[in-house]
Amino acid sequence: MCRVKLEKEEERLDRDEEETLAKLLRLQKQKRLIRTRGKDMLRQGLKTLDELKAAEEADRVAAEKAERALEAEPSSPLVTKSRELLGDFPFVDSPPLLAMSPASWERLMLDVSVSTPRAAHG
Repeated sequence: MCRVKLEKEEERLDRDEEETLAKLLRLQKQKRLIRTRGKDMLRQGLKTLDELKAAEEADRVAAEKAERALEAEPSSPLVTKSRELLGDFPFVDSPPLLAMSPASWERLMLDVSVSTPRAAHG
């Protein structure tokens, strides 16, 4: 009988320990998040979390708008292929490149020439 009580008490303590560890992990995660948010605020020259949230929302809306604009414009095969080839590179997602029209992409690609160097005879 006493053994059963001891086992139950040990199980209860195990549950308490797991709950405490889970709470500690949540608190550590919140602490990392608040530090990151603080660094973001300093980097952007903001004074409150509300200002940071507003700036992030404005960035999100602008990115969505740019994405919709890109989806709405017709793409030439050259632009489509360029986006397929470069799509995994972070610089392609930057607003200046994403906002380029198909004609701008074609001009950019025409300006890029590839040549094979001639062998030196010697």
